[in-house]
Amino acid sequence: MNIPPRGGRENGALSIAVVICLAFAGCRLELAVDAGTLAPSINEVRTLLEQDRVRLALDRAVALEDLYRGPQADLVLGWALWRNGHLREAEARFRRAAGSGLDEGQVGMAAVRASAGDWQAAGELATSGLATAEPAGPAHALLASVAWRRGDRETAVRELRAWSDVATGTARARAAEAMATALERLEGPMHEMHEWSGESADLLLVELDDGTLAVEAKVGGVTALLAVDLTFRQSLISERLAASAGLAVAGAPSPASRGPSARWPAILAPRQSACPRLELGGLALSNVVLAVGEAPAGVDGVLAIDVLGGVHWSLDTGARSIALARRDAVERTSAHPVAWLQARLVHEGLAVQMLLFPRVEDRVVAAGLDLAGGSRLDSDLLPVSAGSGAAPTRVQLGGWRGEVLWRPASLNGWAIDGGVAPTAVLGSNLLGGWRLSWYPESAQIRIDEPTRSAARPLQ
Repeated sequence: MNIPPRGGRENGALSIAVVICLAFAGCRLELAVDAGTLAPSINEVRTLLEQDRVRLALDRAVALEDLYRGPQADLVLGWALWRNGHLREAEARFRRAAGSGLDEGQVGMAAVRASAGDWQAAGELATSGLATAEPAGPAHALLASVAWRRGDRETAVRELRAWSDVATGTARARAAEAMATALERLEGPMHEMHEWSGESADLLLVELDDGTLAVEAKVGGVTALLAVDLTFRQSLISERLAASAGLAVAGAPSPASRGPSARWPAILAPRQSACPRLELGGLALSNVVLAVGEAPAGVDGVLAIDVLGGVHWSLDTGARSIALARRDAVERTSAHPVAWLQARLVHEGLAVQMLLFPRVEDRVVAAGLDLAGGSRLDSDLLPVSAGSGAAPTRVQLGGWRGEVLWRPASLNGWAIDGGVAPTAVLGSNLLGGWRLSWYPESAQIRIDEPTRSAARPLQ
């Protein structure tokens, strides 16, 4: 407990400030007592969000709204809900704040529209939100995303640098500056930025000892083995691969930086590289910016949704293969679809995070997708077991229902560097043997029946 020093007497009254910590139902709430007033503050919630302490920020924001209803309370609750994966509830709060005249509510709505792929509205709303200083960082990050996807390199560089200036001194600032420098080094016509060429590819996947699925690719003309990992926010290559391919790397190395081996997939890399060509069989992606850092064991880098989100693919975990196509969705004839899941893609600069929304027990929750790791539920939010072991819980994916063995784990680390912390992670013990197909136009994943049973159906 932190107790501030006592103040002097004023008009015969003693002013005392105390911080009271309450704990109930697994939810921590700290309220400031100042001259008899109980209230978490707007600035307190904002500070917790800046520190990526998103679970505690949501607790405080809920308490704040209960005590002080109004546009500012709606706004910070919206951001707290957003960072915890409650995107639909966040949208309602942003809409109310924007309707009350708060420009920052427009920035929140811009994040919502970008996650749904409505880039026109996202750009207009983020620009409108720049009328005030407080939302400048998120607004610049979103405008950089809008420009990058339009192939507007000049604007993307400018917005990334503006984001870096606002977030100065943070990991986000270093990543944004490195992204901007890497973008400046790209060559070629604007319309070829981040564009796929070729028609299709059908590739075998390599399974590593830890269950990681990897695919052979060419990075800058050099053959490499890249893990397919949809938990990462940005595709990554190792320092050694960047050097072998002759790729310039922007950003100073940081010996204290956390690597992806720590399983913090939300980290924004402080080093970035402009890659002129990334090839997957007969398909090629021109002018892509890749993170540079420590690659997971056994591979030269990672393919994430920032690259794979722009192309149709069908990944068969049972057959260990991935088919990709630029124009038409990849169809497989031997499976019957059991679920269509709508995805939301959360954008920040050049980073992208994918969330799905299955039903766990009686709740629709935000979930990450991990093809190699086990299924996990956030132990801070859902009591999945009485002890420390795993426990089965009912899950519904579209028309499929089953019981899945979950491992309790804190998922708060997914919020590092501005990421979103999901409630659940769908892992290999559920998805093993299933076929997942991605449709970028509708941002949906189709799940086909497994070639071998991975979860026990409900009776």
